[in-house]
Amino acid sequence: MPDIQLRFHQDVLVLSAPPAPALQRIGIADGRDQQLALLLEPETVEDAYQLEVAAGPQVLCALTQALSPIQLTKAGMEGEGEALANRALSIVRSFKPQHVIAPVSPCGLPLDPWSAASLKENRSQYVRVAKLLKQQEYDAILLDSFEGLADLKCALMGVRTITDAPVIALVKVGADGMLADGRSRLAEACEVMADLQASVAGFATEAAPEEALALAREALEVCGLPLLVQLDVRQRDGAQMKPTAENPYYCPDTMVDAALALQAAGVQFLRAGGDATPAYTGALVAAVSNMSVARAVAEGEVAADGAEGEPPLEALLTGAVAAGQPTGGEDEVEASSRRSAGASGCPAEAGGQAGAPSASSHPAAQEDLLEQLMAQGKAAVQAALGKRTGASPDIVVEDDDATPQVEALCGEYACLVEPPAAPADPQPASAGEPSAPEAFVVAAVADGAAHGVAVRPAEDVASAEGAASVADAAPSEDVDSPYPEDEAGR
Repeated sequence: MPDIQLRFHQDVLVLSAPPAPALQRIGIADGRDQQLALLLEPETVEDAYQLEVAAGPQVLCALTQALSPIQLTKAGMEGEGEALANRALSIVRSFKPQHVIAPVSPCGLPLDPWSAASLKENRSQYVRVAKLLKQQEYDAILLDSFEGLADLKCALMGVRTITDAPVIALVKVGADGMLADGRSRLAEACEVMADLQASVAGFATEAAPEEALALAREALEVCGLPLLVQLDVRQRDGAQMKPTAENPYYCPDTMVDAALALQAAGVQFLRAGGDATPAYTGALVAAVSNMSVARAVAEGEVAADGAEGEPPLEALLTGAVAAGQPTGGEDEVEASSRRSAGASGCPAEAGGQAGAPSASSHPAAQEDLLEQLMAQGKAAVQAALGKRTGASPDIVVEDDDATPQVEALCGEYACLVEPPAAPADPQPASAGEPSAPEAFVVAAVADGAAHGVAVRPAEDVASAEGAASVADAAPSEDVDSPYPEDEAGR
């Protein structure tokens, strides 16, 4: 079975819905009856999983929620914890899913957060659950639907005392970001999860997709853990015509747009909860199948496929201009330093002059170079942005979050109000060879100029001749080059 930790921050995965509601729909409503069914009628539990497995989730959740001593005592199952854990996980493994998760629900023991004895007893409940699961085969433990920070802390500390297996922590929150107990916010819970070595942070909510998206962004800002979002279905209603604030997930189709928005924000794990049926799980799987985890696009930051903390597009462009060159190696730097100074304005204002001055030649060169760079039009910036977002550089980026960034970059320069005029007698470019300013943008973005990584885009700046072709791309008859040696070289 693949190690789920290898997929953290990589693949978007869908968890199966909680199995208890599925058993309730076939008449096994009581928790004690569900545990008896595990021991006496395991085929009934298998049947309850059949449709959920057919929906295609990559992660199956076992029926291990109520294994703490206090829960076993309430159900009259003292001493049966190991048998219940073994049977529940065996049933799930029989379907051969990609990953198996063992959920652990709050034990329900009365808890006084100011009493050391109460905290210790509460923590010991989760220690014993972890001991029961230690001998079993699973990929991660899911601390499922916790309502308060004190209980969550006890659970995390208790589980971490016994095992170093991945732990997913999930808290219940409202649309306002408050936990179910009304005492703490989601951001505080995420900080606790990170501090107590949870592997994945998560929350469950009945809030509308827009509010769930805002909660996800809040959680991602607080901690760098992978994020699980569970969308709880309040009521399935075939007569309802459209989503409402009271019941946003009235049918499975409502999950699709919500899943796509959450994936675009950087959420890795998705789950349908509450009164969800296998159809809801199937909608999530269909929406995000084969997708990768995306970085959030917020407050002018462009989604990046690089390392965490990579600067946005504007920072990379500014860094490249400040350095004077697209960091492509010594040959490119030497060639760039001999480029024609030309006019300081836009190409349209300079009679078609396309040369870009070196930023190191005079103090105003940085602004002039960026002006000329941006003057090549919005398409060049969008092509560079396409490389950062994984889209083809030949396709104009239409993403609602990315377009304002392009507009903001281009809108700073008056020369971009109208497209730049074409040169009077342009020299034809080689087939498949992008213009030099676009290559400059792509190089600045693709190789991470602000980081000093010397990687050049293919076919653009492979040699010193390619780097020096900026001055040749649009020759000017009006302005003499201040570099005689460059003219002689031609």
